[in-house]
Amino acid sequence: MTIAKIARQTFYNTMGKTYEACINCYIIFRMGGSTISNARVLDHLFRQLQFMCSAQFDIWVANRDCINLAQRVSKCADIYDITAHEDDPVTFCGPNAQDYLNCVQTDYTDNCAYKMAGWFGCERERVGWAKDCVTLFEFNSPEIVEVEL
Repeated sequence: MTIAKIARQTFYNTMGKTYEACINCYIIFRMGGSTISNARVLDHLFRQLQFMCSAQFDIWVANRDCINLAQRVSKCADIYDITAHEDDPVTFCGPNAQDYLNCVQTDYTDNCAYKMAGWFGCERERVGWAKDCVTLFEFNSPEIVEVEL
């Protein structure tokens, strides 16, 4: 087990039953001092970290250079922020959100030789928004290839 996985598990175990409440955007918003959009970004970030630091950590490590490149050159977030990332849940989770996931998956796939990187980018974003946007999905999951031993 890697140090990151141990650290994530320790953090999660320490928070215990309060973990979900601590990252829930609606609870954060009700506490005051934040807009719902900012609270959603924090919620999204923690859910992404959960995804990245669990079983998918090995995919991220194996593809980190191309994933970092894809994040730097991608215009997906800029387009999504302009068109949908507002306080209105209809636009927040509407067709633009799915277009955003498709864009991320394409950018990651185009920048990385390993198909799982495209899935990883899309799924990391989907997991981040899944609590509010339950209909999001990856448009092109990678094929599972069986290998004879």
